[in-house]
Amino acid sequence: MASRPGFDLVVLGFLFVAAVVIDGVVLFIVEPAGTRLFFGLLLLLPIMWPVVWMTRQFGLIGKVTEIVTDPSRRRQFLKLRSITVQILEDIKRLNWLAVDAKRGVRKDEDIAADLEAVKRRLHELVDQMPAAAGLGEPAPEDSSGE
Repeated sequence: MASRPGFDLVVLGFLFVAAVVIDGVVLFIVEPAGTRLFFGLLLLLPIMWPVVWMTRQFGLIGKVTEIVTDPSRRRQFLKLRSITVQILEDIKRLNWLAVDAKRGVRKDEDIAADLEAVKRRLHELVDQMPAAAGLGEPAPEDSSGE
């Protein structure tokens, strides 16, 4: 007897729905935690089987890996991103300077000098951002091995 196209899908769909309903009923009715855990785990197989079958049938795994490895989805604007990372690092540094000031770990003059240096650096980085916008690779002056 020849099976109709899609009959497998209907059977697996019915199995999936039935397993989810039975699992829900069992987890609601059964009182002992060990028995509930046993039946819950046992019914995971008929729930996961259709899901795995459908991902293989429709090639979803291949599509996901294709999207992830697509070269057009690589990072762009590397120069701007590197400036942004530097800004975030400087903001973290400001935070730690404030923590040090509250704890009294360092002298106030040292903290004030460091705060001014970080603020100057942040202003410099922000000034560099318009020139770096739209650049896909680091600027030639950065790759000269400073």
